[in-house]
Amino acid sequence: MRAFAGCRFCGKFIATGTLESLNAAASNTSSTFVLVAQTAVTWPQQELFMHFSGDRNPMHIDPVAARRTPPGAGVVYGMHMVLWALDQLVAGAHVDRSLGIVSVRFLKWMYLEDTVSLWFCAGVKSRFELRVGELVALSCFLQSGLAHDQPERPHRHSTVSQRREVPATLLLHEIEGKHGQAPIADLSASETLFPSLARTFGPRLAAEIATCSYVVGMEAPGLHSIDSVADWVIAPSLAAGRSVLSYEGIAVDPRFRRVRIRIAGGWIAGTLEAFVRHAPVRQATMEQVKQQVLSGEFLGMRALILGGSRGLGEIAAKCIAAGGGQSVLTYASGLQDAECVAAEIRDHGGSVSILRYDAREAPAPQLADVTGPFTHLLYFASGRMFRQKGELPCAECLVGHNAIYVQGFHDLCVELLRPESGRVEPGRKLVAFYPSSALLDDPATSATEFAASKAAGEQLCQEMERSLPRLQILVARLPRLLTDQTAPMFPERFPDAVAVLLPFFRQWNAT
Repeated sequence: MRAFAGCRFCGKFIATGTLESLNAAASNTSSTFVLVAQTAVTWPQQELFMHFSGDRNPMHIDPVAARRTPPGAGVVYGMHMVLWALDQLVAGAHVDRSLGIVSVRFLKWMYLEDTVSLWFCAGVKSRFELRVGELVALSCFLQSGLAHDQPERPHRHSTVSQRREVPATLLLHEIEGKHGQAPIADLSASETLFPSLARTFGPRLAAEIATCSYVVGMEAPGLHSIDSVADWVIAPSLAAGRSVLSYEGIAVDPRFRRVRIRIAGGWIAGTLEAFVRHAPVRQATMEQVKQQVLSGEFLGMRALILGGSRGLGEIAAKCIAAGGGQSVLTYASGLQDAECVAAEIRDHGGSVSILRYDAREAPAPQLADVTGPFTHLLYFASGRMFRQKGELPCAECLVGHNAIYVQGFHDLCVELLRPESGRVEPGRKLVAFYPSSALLDDPATSATEFAASKAAGEQLCQEMERSLPRLQILVARLPRLLTDQTAPMFPERFPDAVAVLLPFFRQWNAT
């Protein structure tokens, strides 16, 4: 059986070996770890766990919204993977009903379709890891017997609430003291999804662990949560009369945006820890942009803006509109984002339209209904810049980046310049802006493929200017500016994106 590691940039899978070879490789470094099983969570399985747990956090179920979260794409539920691992360990007789303590650390994202390997190390305090390729995404310690010190239960009592359909959005100071009782997940679904675990422990254990996902993802912290730690004591004696999972926020550390929640059900009691990430980046408003743009300074400019639905492309569209220019902004998947940007521009008297365009696809069919002429091309199309820390470089990732930053740019310029297309006025040049990155001067180890592709794009721009006389390209290595991809967990100062980009826009307008 072949094993595969998923690629975060291109969505392809890379063969990494057989189960036997992976076990042999592990024995060379750690003879105590044994490969038990592998899985890859598909969208139908993700949906099943969503209904089972009640956790409808968009980071898991909305691919468009997930683009604007730290993982940049939909991720698998951490609690789902914990339950899958426990089910496999019980099925393989590595874990039995004597299990008393479970201590989980969520370390890296696991994405849909990633092949995840379960590695087990037996001992007085057993341990399992979930790995994607060589990357340890989750680590868990298991201990038999009941803990000497029982965890405290939530002190506050409250009525049972119905499951939310939309996650709560809590500020940090609102989480401490937040309390409630969440109905546990469906017991029959527990038996279907995790049969070995349900046969050994009864269906309630899996249901309560799944409900922990609901508590963090929907109640506290809610919308902007990121799982960090789960520590449970399994105590079947607690089962009598417990059909809910009680929770209470007991600590908040604003320095690290970390919260601790005490939970207790019929089978488990303990604590959950999570980080509260910042909301998706909001770029400067039209009001703010207009304070820096001169009235009428971009009159006569008609720009095609790739990636104009958010980030720097959004800033570009607002600047051009504020200066009296017109633009067609494109989106690959975020139609709602594009519509919001366009609506804001129009509300301030600007002229803009939107177009779905994927830089990885052939340009001609996508531009079939677009009428020219354009004076400028602003190429803010983008893929994911960074790998997860510790994730190995990937040749397939480079191919994915090149499809956007090299081939995609080349093909679009050629299509726009076709004389019969009418998308550039006869006798005029198309002025294109190719935003490169300061990462080329100081490449981050997690952005090797991105930097290499941008470097290739810069060379391509030089050659295209020489070979296409009607094309003028301005290449700029931009500093790190605040976008969804660069947003840090903790506050940092970023240059003002409008102030950084405006000089380039003015330079284009003068050409």
